[in-house]
Amino acid sequence: DELIVLATGAQGEPTSALVRMSRGEHKDVEIEEGDTVIISSSPIPGNETLVARTIDDLYRQGAEVISSRNAMVHVHGHATREELKLVLNLVRPTYFVPVHGEHRHLVAHAQLAQSLGMCSNDIFVLEDGDVLEIAPTSAGVVDRLPVEDVYVAGHRLWGKHAAVLAERNQLSSSGVVVVVLALNAATGELIRRPIVESCGFDDASIAQPLLENAAQVVHSMLENDAGKVLNFGYTKDKVTAYVSDYLYEETKRRPTVLTLVETVDRRTR
Repeated sequence: DELIVLATGAQGEPTSALVRMSRGEHKDVEIEEGDTVIISSSPIPGNETLVARTIDDLYRQGAEVISSRNAMVHVHGHATREELKLVLNLVRPTYFVPVHGEHRHLVAHAQLAQSLGMCSNDIFVLEDGDVLEIAPTSAGVVDRLPVEDVYVAGHRLWGKHAAVLAERNQLSSSGVVVVVLALNAATGELIRRPIVESCGFDDASIAQPLLENAAQVVHSMLENDAGKVLNFGYTKDKVTAYVSDYLYEETKRRPTVLTLVETVDRRTR
């Protein structure tokens, strides 16, 4: 009853020690009824949900949670102006580049350095992509490189405007529906009933009747078109558009629809 544990996780980071304790998943520390947890930071904007979930889970373990919302326990994670002044006076840099915070914080830090006597020409507030060259007797921004957010998946790198990211976003929001057609290469006639399957679209009990109806109507449509059009690309586009419109009318959602056409030359079989 006289043990204090200093742990990471005040922002609700999913793999942090505190979050694992709150879920009963930590291998060394277990929260018990009557334990007290002090979260001495305020949620960073965007982390509110993670922090709230962690606090709820701690209460489920039986802990009493003290945070900045119900007690004066907040400890700021950054130096004050006077502390920053102390560092600048101790180091007395030749050049100064503020590097932490939003742009307004960089400007304020630069102004602080200037108020201590640093020349404005020796202070550099940089933007992403700026190239700062420091020589023995001078320093300055000499170039600017084109930079953007980069997304990493395995060995591939994508820019934020990559088409594959838009496609993945669409898949994550509405799922995918696959239509498989087997057509006679010579006549365009269906060889077997169309197959319509989905992944991530809806619960099977809801999706299955819709997919079966879609397969039946596609079947009827292709039987009516048999022998009239042998442009399989046109058939593929027509079926894709129909299934997409049908599912939207029924669900007000538009999953990604992929139509696969298998052509079979019956004359060689």
